[in-house]
Amino acid sequence: MPLNKTFQEFDKCSLKEFSELLEKIILAEQPFTEGALVISLNGTFGSGKSTFLEMWRNELTSNKPQIFPMILSLNAWESDFCGHPFLSIMGAFASVLEESSSSSARPVDAKRVLEAAKSLGRVFLNVGNQLIDNATGIDPAEAIRAGRKKETSPPLKIDAITWYNTQVEKLKELRSALEAYFQTGEARVLILVDELDRCRPDYAIHYLETIKHIFDIQGLTFVLAVDPDQLSASAKALFGQNLNFPEYYRKFVSWQIALPSLSTSEESRIVDHFLGHFMRSTARKRQSSIKIHDLSSITRETFARVGATPRQIRDALNLLGHVTHSESQGIDYRAAHCWLIMGILSTTDPPVFHALGNQTFSPEELFSAAKKFVPKGRDEIMRLLLLSYWASPDEILHDTVAPLFGKYGFKPVDLTQLNGLFVALNKDGFFRARQESLLRAIYVALQSARRVF
Repeated sequence: MPLNKTFQEFDKCSLKEFSELLEKIILAEQPFTEGALVISLNGTFGSGKSTFLEMWRNELTSNKPQIFPMILSLNAWESDFCGHPFLSIMGAFASVLEESSSSSARPVDAKRVLEAAKSLGRVFLNVGNQLIDNATGIDPAEAIRAGRKKETSPPLKIDAITWYNTQVEKLKELRSALEAYFQTGEARVLILVDELDRCRPDYAIHYLETIKHIFDIQGLTFVLAVDPDQLSASAKALFGQNLNFPEYYRKFVSWQIALPSLSTSEESRIVDHFLGHFMRSTARKRQSSIKIHDLSSITRETFARVGATPRQIRDALNLLGHVTHSESQGIDYRAAHCWLIMGILSTTDPPVFHALGNQTFSPEELFSAAKKFVPKGRDEIMRLLLLSYWASPDEILHDTVAPLFGKYGFKPVDLTQLNGLFVALNKDGFFRARQESLLRAIYVALQSARRVF
């Protein structure tokens, strides 16, 4: 996990106060929790969990080292190829304990944990080798040694009961060593686990079980950043759709705490931050009469309308910034609204984005979809959207289209309004340079940019 984001420089969502609440909960609950304290930090994909963990770790490391003398950051998704979660978790501990074994006042305890961990790790690796051996008749470890020695000695067979007893014995040794090291009160350990919900279902559940069965040690605090719906899907993929996931998950976690959702002011700060980059990239910013406040307001309203996450806001506006920066013909401020809507939909509602770009909507479908993302009271945006979709005032005033305005809560329009807007749109350099509707042209540009960026 990179360590370059801080609350002071990057927090647009007032999460520092939330981190302080988490710290109070941990310090209050840890002494009275039997075994490890496990907190599930819940939030949807893109809600900012990873960024929060990074900022929180930096805050604790730089300004509050006395609260958690040892902090580990793990990305479960990056390690789900390794087979057993123990190797990933213990590997993070090992790097810290190796330093402790040479610099702390308790080098013997640290070395004891390391030796027990290495011993159990060898057992897990040998179990994997045994499975391959049973399936293929080839022992990987023996094959490697034989290759080095240019020998062809047969693999050594060990029965399953012996393997099981060995695992139980080595697990007891490791737990005893961990308890001796961490339950003295001298070391509070915070383990931040990210991306668990992105792992393979079997690995994600195995990760939870590993924490419960191996690292359920008082003095350890695990914070698991997850999307509970995704984790539920992983568990049900293994145990069946009838699994009562809330009850199942409660076996593993002590607390479930939701990452705070964005307030209106926080969402505005995020939008303004990324919108500034988009505005600086539009070729005709200084030549147009566009006011960033008005564009920012419409953008905020649209993001709120579709329920965008911080990541979706960032990705949409960054993509727009890249694309529009290369448009030397210039982008008119009215066309900028179309760019914004298409950019937003490209990350928040891809099916609608593709239907608009490929012009597959019927008039009824177009109005029904627009009702979900055009901000309330922004009838001018709806008129602009229709002209950008059909590129002709006559089509909008057709008998099959005109009645839909009232049906879906938009104000009726007349030919004078549409003609004026149509003339203005045709002055846009990007629009003029292409022989297709504006939404189609924007769609093609954004799709091309996605392949590059």
